Amino acid sequence: MVNCINCSTENLDTSNYCKNCGRSLNQNNETKTQDNTVEQANLQIAVSFYESMPGRVSLGNNSSYIKGILELADNEIIVNKKSFWRGKDRGTKHIRYDNITSVDYDAGKFLSLPSIQVYLSSVEYSFRSDDKRLKEFYEIIRQKIDESHNKSELKVSPLDELKKLAELKDMGVVTQEEFELKKKELLGL
Repeated sequence: MVNCINCSTENLDTSNYCKNCGRSLNQNNETKTQDNTVEQANLQIAVSFYESMPGRVSLGNNSSYIKGILELADNEIIVNKKSFWRGKDRGTKHIRYDNITSVDYDAGKFLSLPSIQVYLSSVEYSFRSDDKRLKEFYEIIRQKIDESHNKSELKVSPLDELKKLAELKDMGVVTQEEFELKKKELLGL
C-alpha cells in the first residue's frame, strides 16, 4: 500500500494517482509505461464541479455539484466524474482547449471555495476546490487556451493560398505552369 502525501489515503501499490484527492503518487510526477519508458503524468486536482447551459430555463437550483478529478492534458481538460457519496466512477468529460471561449478565476469569499469557470459557446463549467494549486491550474488553462488559439490563427487554408497564388499569376510573378503545379499540390491531386 502507498500513502498519498497530500491526504494520507492508502492506495494500491499499482496506483498512479490517489483515489481520494487525485494527486500523483509518484514524487516527481512521472509514470512508467508497460515497456518501462518514463512519461510525464498530467496534472490532477480533486474538485467538485457543475455544468450549466446559460439561457436555459430550469426550475430550482440547476447547479448540483459533482465530485471529480480535474486533469490537465496537452490538448484538453479531462474531468473524471465520481459519485458524490461513494466515489464510484461516473464517466469522463473531455474539454478541448481550442473549444474554450474564455476562462475566469474566482478567489472565493468567506464561505465559498475558490473556483475556475470555463466557458464554451453553449456550456459553462464551474470547478471549485480547496486545493492551493487551483490558481496555478487556472494559469495553465489560460496559457493552453492562448497557445491553441494562436495555432489555429496561424493555419492558412489551401483555398486562401490558392487565391493568393492566383493573384500572383495575374500580376505575372508566377507562370501558368507554376500555378497549375502548386494548385495540384494544394488540392492534393
